[in-house]
Amino acid sequence: MHRTCGPEVRSAVPGILWPGLPGPHGEVLLSLLFQLEQSQWWSAERLFEAQWRQLRALLDHARRHSAHYRQTLPGAVGPEEWTGVPVLPRELVQRSPDSLRCARLPAEHGGRRTVSTTGSTARPLKVERSDLAMTLAEAMVARDELWHRRDLSARLAVISTYVQD
Repeated sequence: MHRTCGPEVRSAVPGILWPGLPGPHGEVLLSLLFQLEQSQWWSAERLFEAQWRQLRALLDHARRHSAHYRQTLPGAVGPEEWTGVPVLPRELVQRSPDSLRCARLPAEHGGRRTVSTTGSTARPLKVERSDLAMTLAEAMVARDELWHRRDLSARLAVISTYVQD
């Protein structure tokens, strides 16, 4: 049997097999995939503006809720200033995780999960990700699968470490 790369949505509604009606998590993923699909045709300027709006919101949140970013981010960060913001050194993340941690997350972002590198090349690095960040990452993986026309019914091996809190 020949399968196309297009996803067959599993229905969360008993008796409805096709078209599939996803549950709440699937609805969010499909919405994200749709938006990403649409945005790939935007002009560079429109895409930059959307990305920059989101980055400004993230920086404002970090400045308000993270001791580290409250001290290190300049008051107004524009594209020019952004290029001068240094990459966060691994050692700082390992040495001072509490100063980086945002004291509050919007309730809509869900809970926090600790994720960790394996430490194969250095001491393991542990960071927190919100449920929403995990969902966004899941959408990016799904987008990659679709772009590369992989068989979505096949198995996918992911080597990753998740630390249970």
